[in-house]
Amino acid sequence: MAILAVLFAVLSRFLGESTSSGASFEFRLEGAAFVLYLVLVLLYYFGLEAATARTPGKLALGLRVATVDGGRPGARAIGLRTVLRLVDGLPFLYLVGFVAMLATGSRRQRVGDLAADTLVTRS
Repeated sequence: MAILAVLFAVLSRFLGESTSSGASFEFRLEGAAFVLYLVLVLLYYFGLEAATARTPGKLALGLRVATVDGGRPGARAIGLRTVLRLVDGLPFLYLVGFVAMLATGSRRQRVGDLAADTLVTRS
């Protein structure tokens, strides 16, 4: 998330609005600049998970994306779970994904995982 926050701040600085006063900062992206940010975020997740089954956060926590039978997911599955991050993130702070994780018990799958037959597991 820190990497994506830096990306948001950089894009806001050059394509959106950014202000600072004292110790507070405000960054804003609208329109095409926000769409560009979303595309870059999705490419970030897709690229890393398709190549290594991990993002830096998953790597740091000893986690990886796997198929429900423990195998390595293909590009289609990674693409599906990546696009459905947009649904999981609704209405804010991954609330839909969190509710889905609660509903799936010990499997803790979000909507993207359910659709792609994947899960996040220990390495």
